[in-house]
Order: sequence, then structure tokens, then C-alpha cells
Amino acid sequence: MHYPEQWGFVQFSTAAVGKEQAEFKAPPEQEARRVLRRMYYQQRQYRQEHGHYTTNLDSLGIDNPVLRDFLWPPQIEAGERFFEATLEEVVDLHQDGKISRWFIRQDSKIWKE
Repeated sequence: MHYPEQWGFVQFSTAAVGKEQAEFKAPPEQEARRVLRRMYYQQRQYRQEHGHYTTNLDSLGIDNPVLRDFLWPPQIEAGERFFEATLEEVVDLHQDGKISRWFIRQDSKIWKE
């Protein structure tokens, strides 16, 4: 029941049961969401220990992951009572190079703009 962000996925398939095995395809942004969640948990811990959030990734112990279609490092804004981290996603590099932004904040809400 707890940690719904870690729940599994349901994938529907037209493959015949027991005869074919459909390959699971996680949503492309899933890895970025996982990294943002990790930042959330590390920020919570950091605030418990220091009394404020941080903008320093090294302080959070977050390595430089390889994220397909996402730019690293994230942008982080932080204060005593808030933080917001942003990962930029290059949606279509071959066309116009449109950038979407994925956000997470201190209450663990993730959204895309």
C-alpha cells in the first residue's frame, strides 16, 4: 500500500497467452522519474540532518546517471522549507529539439511542462 510511486505497471497485449511473450516496455520517462524520486528522498534526509534543503548534488550523493533523452545535471532551487528540481527532456532531437521539463518538489509531486 505504501510508496505508490514504486508500484508496478500493467501492460496489455494482443499476444496469445502461453504461446507468445510480449516484451515489457516501460514508459520512456520512467528512469527520469526514478532519479527525481531519489532526489526527493535524499533531500528529505538532508533537511532532517541540516535543517534546510540543498542545491548541491554532491551533498545528496547522487551520481551522474545516463538518462536517454534527458540532460544532466538537473537544475535545483532550494531554501529552508522548499526545493524544486528540474530535468530537461529533449523530445525530438531530429526535428526542432523541443525541450520538456520534468519537476519534483518538496511534497514529492512530479509533473511535466
